[in-house]
Amino acid sequence: MLLPMVCQVYLKLRNDLNDKIRNGDSATRKTAEGAMKQYEHIITACDILIQGLAMRGIIALVDDATGYRANQAKEDMLRVIAQYIAPDLRRWTQKFPPEFFEEIYRLYSWDYKPGSIKHPQYVGKLINKYIYEPLPPGVLEAMRNSVPKNEHGARTAKLWQTLSVGTGIPHLDRQIADIYMMMRLSADKDELARNFDRLYGEQLQLRLHILKELPELSA
Repeated sequence: MLLPMVCQVYLKLRNDLNDKIRNGDSATRKTAEGAMKQYEHIITACDILIQGLAMRGIIALVDDATGYRANQAKEDMLRVIAQYIAPDLRRWTQKFPPEFFEEIYRLYSWDYKPGSIKHPQYVGKLINKYIYEPLPPGVLEAMRNSVPKNEHGARTAKLWQTLSVGTGIPHLDRQIADIYMMMRLSADKDELARNFDRLYGEQLQLRLHILKELPELSA
């Protein structure tokens, strides 16, 4: 911001000197011409800079009007999604360790039954919030699209089975480990929510903003 302000000063000086050259007496014109010659190279550079900034502003307006930026953002997102989503579903394994669910039950004061693989439906919402939503924008939506719901409203596979072995699965494993440690350090569900918001709040707000700008990627 400082450089354009300085340039505005020199461009105003040019206008003042030109006015003195046109309308001043001989002594004033001579002084003004000398000053114009002294500062001519700076004034010329400022002229070029201001015109360039103005052109950049026009280009930005045109980009916004034509949707270029939105299209570019969509292309960037699709490239990231392509790295995260595998062409075929991965074989099912025990992706979330029992200790992960045990911590959820502790935080929500539920009775945990060791060895049980059936959990309250709300656990799925917690996994979406704490594990899947922090993934890059568009990835969760792509996962859902890859595993549509059947006529009974249930998905035919686990969402994580859509992730790629090179990028998606490693990120998922890190996310599970990080949230598990966060749960261990939280006394209850409210403290977990606060800790999560402190760490991921801005990232999730950005994710929502991007998906709002590109609603066709949402599912």
